[in-house]
Amino acid sequence: MKSSAMCIPATPRGVTLFSITVAAHMLSGNGLKISTLLQFFGRADANIVSCLGASACLAESMGIVEDAKDLMCHAGLFGFYASAMSEARAEAWLTEMRSKAFDGPKPQQFITGMPQQKLVKRDMYCCRLCMQDDEAQFGLAFWHTVHQIPGIYHCPTHREQLLGACLGCGRSQGSEREWNLPASSCPHCGSRGFAAVPHSGSLGYARHLSLVQQVCNGDGEFLRPAARANLFTNAFGRDADCNVKVITHRLLGMWECTSLEELSAALGTKITSRFIDKAVRGAHTGVNPIAQLALVAVAETMIDAQRRQDTETCRPVDVMSQTAFTYSLAGLEAALEVSGLPVALADKLSRGFSLTKMSADEGIPYPRLRRQLGRVFERSIDELIVAANDDAVAQALKGNLQAVANKLCGPLRRNNVFRRRDSAEGLEELRIMNRSKVERYLEQGVRTRKQLHYKNSDLGDWCRQFDSEWFQAVLPAIPQSERRGVGRRKGGRNLVTRSVRRNSEGKLVDKCSDPPNLE
Repeated sequence: MKSSAMCIPATPRGVTLFSITVAAHMLSGNGLKISTLLQFFGRADANIVSCLGASACLAESMGIVEDAKDLMCHAGLFGFYASAMSEARAEAWLTEMRSKAFDGPKPQQFITGMPQQKLVKRDMYCCRLCMQDDEAQFGLAFWHTVHQIPGIYHCPTHREQLLGACLGCGRSQGSEREWNLPASSCPHCGSRGFAAVPHSGSLGYARHLSLVQQVCNGDGEFLRPAARANLFTNAFGRDADCNVKVITHRLLGMWECTSLEELSAALGTKITSRFIDKAVRGAHTGVNPIAQLALVAVAETMIDAQRRQDTETCRPVDVMSQTAFTYSLAGLEAALEVSGLPVALADKLSRGFSLTKMSADEGIPYPRLRRQLGRVFERSIDELIVAANDDAVAQALKGNLQAVANKLCGPLRRNNVFRRRDSAEGLEELRIMNRSKVERYLEQGVRTRKQLHYKNSDLGDWCRQFDSEWFQAVLPAIPQSERRGVGRRKGGRNLVTRSVRRNSEGKLVDKCSDPPNLE
């Protein structure tokens, strides 16, 4: 801790940055909250309630703390969400926050890949027994990070029901405007009744509380992508495609829910069959530790059941994993992981899959896939793939990666520009090619030149100018008098109106029958 006119007080690990700021504000004697924010973070609009770490980075830049990462890990949600990332991606995330100093939660949600997910609860929640322990040890009660995670409505330590907004006035004790620490009575109206969310005591919820507490205490290595993939492989097998329904059934049974929508409401995050499928295969690109912990609980339960039964799992020997390959894609996999893309794309990239197919298979929007792959291929091909010897296989893999790199360097969309060729040989080639195009349009149902014009106007113009006889035989021009729609010959009532006129007496007579006036 650096010396400063204002220092962060001693607090238990696992409290929120909001608690630390409020406690320091109370101890400093500042009359205005703006003064505390300016001294702590250098700006009066620093977000300290739902922030993941941007405010801690600002405090580091002001010299209040020496290491913002340590503060974020035990005084914010950074440690909880970073535990579900690889170390390289977590460091890249931290570097991004330090460089831009985000002042709101939305950019941080974008970095985690969860733009629609609420990272914290709307109201601040506290535990009655935790307040007593904090007051006995520190003289103040604090807001704990684990109590603010969506889906957690019991204290993981004491298994007590958490208290939320006041039942008398409906306001939360702590917010960006109301700087209060948790207390047994409401600071606004003095009421001692607080809202509590009832939750069923299912086996899945109890196991979820234990895992969340374990991660928030700093022991979340089991949630890293590599460890998680190994756990899912041991529990569900290598080919987990056919086990999605079984996993979903076990998950709903553990939580005593009837549908995934009901389970999503209980967890506080959206979980779908597609998420389960991609998560167990290691293809999920987002950072969703809440849903991942639910799958970890199912995997551990299945492994425990297998051990209790004392049965040996009979799976076929994976010959591919025992084969000594002459090349390694470790560099490409590491680059994909840092950029936030699934590691499984390394195999598809080396095999020459198109960007469109990978976008459809992985469910990643094409612009985002292209943008993130551009960061991957900023490295050289030799860094992405390491070959023991320069054989034909390694050359083919490097060629496929080089083709993807060239594709990323080109324009996003290549427009098909119609270019005319004046040579006799080129003209004959164009006639053959354009006739085949017209025939394909005819097979699709094109019957008139107007329909062909809407499909491909350049093709119709070229055939009319350079291949008029064949074009007339295939799609004859319709005379103006026989065309339907705009420009047709007027008839009916208009013809009758034009053929009559009024005479000197005001009667309607035929124009042809009225003799001319010779006077």
